[in-house]
Amino acid sequence: MTVSFHHHLRNGDFILNNVIYALAKRGIRDITVAASSIFPIHEPLVEHMKNGVVTQIIADYISGPVAEAISKGYSKKPSIMMTHGGRPRAIESGDLHIDAAFIGAPTADTYRDGTVIDVVRKVIS
Repeated sequence: MTVSFHHHLRNGDFILNNVIYALAKRGIRDITVAASSIFPIHEPLVEHMKNGVVTQIIADYISGPVAEAISKGYSKKPSIMMTHGGRPRAIESGDLHIDAAFIGAPTADTYRDGTVIDVVRKVIS
């Protein structure tokens, strides 16, 4: 499974961590994380890499504990660095297939459609 994330929340992003936690709790493994960027806030990915939940990371920027974990060989598959524009090109061309994309939605309707938790529930149920 390949899951995609935006990065506009930068080092204040809890969406990626929460989604991967929810997927791991469901027993889903061998996940490729295709994120625009990985920041120090994403340190929980390291444990998911060690236990086989996350096996590959594709991003245009990786820093902090996740970068260190990759350099120590914790990722079971090679990490792929793409330019910021190369990632959408890869998605559009089909070179990078995304199974589920998660975004931070600043608003939602009265039925909660479009909220992050609503999207997570739909994907993992």
